[in-house]
Amino acid sequence: MDLQSAISMMLVVFLCRMYYLDVRRPKESPANIAPNHYPETDESRVLIITVNELEGDAVLAAFETAAQQPARPFPIADRVYQDLGMVNDSQVFMAISEMGSQGLGASHQTTQKAIAALRPHAVFAVGIAFGIDEQKQKIGDILVSKQLVLYELQRVGQEESISPRNDSKNWFFWRTRLLKPKQSVATHPRKAKITSRGDRTHGSEALISLLKSAKLDWKRNEKNAEVRFGLVLSGEKLVDNLDYRDSLREQEPEAIGGEMEGAGVYVASQDAKVNWIVVKAICDWADGNKGTDKTQRQSLAAKNAADFIVHALQHTTLPRSDIPSDIVTPVAKKTK
Repeated sequence: MDLQSAISMMLVVFLCRMYYLDVRRPKESPANIAPNHYPETDESRVLIITVNELEGDAVLAAFETAAQQPARPFPIADRVYQDLGMVNDSQVFMAISEMGSQGLGASHQTTQKAIAALRPHAVFAVGIAFGIDEQKQKIGDILVSKQLVLYELQRVGQEESISPRNDSKNWFFWRTRLLKPKQSVATHPRKAKITSRGDRTHGSEALISLLKSAKLDWKRNEKNAEVRFGLVLSGEKLVDNLDYRDSLREQEPEAIGGEMEGAGVYVASQDAKVNWIVVKAICDWADGNKGTDKTQRQSLAAKNAADFIVHALQHTTLPRSDIPSDIVTPVAKKTK
């Protein structure tokens, strides 16, 4: 066999082997590959953000009944979401966040990634919160963030009061005091003076309108929890101290309660131009007794919040505003 024939034979063997290996190699099905973005569809998409297990369980149970199907894991990009099914022409997903807004995996990062992956038209932070007025509110009452205050950004100063000497009541003393402004007068420190410098933002008007309309039907059933719209506090602290709670209330007298993840949801949603709102129910009073009947109270609060969201989505079609194409990388549409 000459050299040319030998080379030809080796080439034929090599090509046959490559073909054999290619046929034997398992093919990657597009269904098994997690895409980077949810495909373009006509239905509205809703994203629900929860944190603890009780919140997640309440949302899963409420939507399993509403959608008449159990939730299914939905991997996309580098996260796994829960596909809760269709409710009144809205495709609903749930993302699980870590506690708080700013940490790794907390609500800001979780919401930001979920918006990029799922392209929702509305984001709801759903779960539990603390109440602020035991006389007017009840465990299980639902709080809706008509406004949200980010209380972590603060100026902490010091109040001072004048403690004049015994002769301070003398007219001549005060006259000379005014004539000599550099003369010191004894003072003593009082409690810290805290001034809030965080954002005070308004919830999405479209979702406030939806939830207010849904409340009209909701309150017809006397067994349903009270729904309260107002100013909700949001910060990184798990508040369970009466003095601290009251200090927050002094800063924001109109506050109806507080929670920990709304700030992150707001920042991520606002940046992506997506409607957002916080809907959480009262499970305690942040008064040092958070552990009292903790599981029962949190379960009730989480259930009330989840049930109200389902009721709102069933009430009417979700108002939607499409995400601008420059916010998220567009997905190539299928060609016919």
